[in-house]
Amino acid sequence: MKKNNGSLIISLAAVLFLAAFWAWQEGLFKSFSEERTDSVLEEEARQEESAENIFIPQINEKRIDEQTERYSIEIRYPSIIGLEDVQVSEEISRYFKDKAEKAAQDFKKDEAENAIEEIEAQSQLISSCQPFWHNNSFLSIKTETMYYVRGMAHPSTYISVFNYDIINKKQLELGDFFNPGSDYLEEISVKAKEEVKKQAGEYYNEFMANEGTSPKKENYENFLFDKTGLTFVFSQYQAAPYAAGIISVKIPYSELLEHNGESETVKKITTE
Repeated sequence: MKKNNGSLIISLAAVLFLAAFWAWQEGLFKSFSEERTDSVLEEEARQEESAENIFIPQINEKRIDEQTERYSIEIRYPSIIGLEDVQVSEEISRYFKDKAEKAAQDFKKDEAENAIEEIEAQSQLISSCQPFWHNNSFLSIKTETMYYVRGMAHPSTYISVFNYDIINKKQLELGDFFNPGSDYLEEISVKAKEEVKKQAGEYYNEFMANEGTSPKKENYENFLFDKTGLTFVFSQYQAAPYAAGIISVKIPYSELLEHNGESETVKKITTE
């Protein structure tokens, strides 16, 4: 009886061994490391799938070029693609297209009416788009334009900005970056005046600096933003003489916490 039991055990062991060997060959058993690898691959796949649903705007360049004996026009303006809402992409692109076409028309009208014929120099309009910062939720774009009509003492350069909240489909104002009711302009004014004095150097003019950086909303309409702070752009003659050029002043969000700590816009920008 013991002999029969021993044979039975050996037979069962052989069957189990053969079954396990067959299962291993068929890939039915996986090692612990293989299971971990599959888990990592599945996680990567989920991340890739999630990434595919993030729509990062792409900024393409469009052009308006026109040359005559009297004038030269070179305008570069942005066209936005890649947003989840195609209509928003089209509306933003149309905004820049209309603005560029109007700038060209206004320049030609000014040139025809005001250029001094005796001056041989060619009138010029040169405008370029410079994306400042953007992600899937926000756009901040600067346009720099050089404008000269024959007879002007020198070319004039001016800046315009476009700040946009893609999710809420609206252009951003400076107040969107601060707590409701906050007197933020006072603190910005102090910091801006200090920086203007540094950058203007020998061309610093106290009267112009006081006027151009005073805590008035219109002095701070030209601003750009990124993940770390606000950049205010002061046009020629705004806060310093022409020779000082265009002055840009960056103020980190962290230096304005008393005024922007409850701003939903700032919270989103700094945490994305």
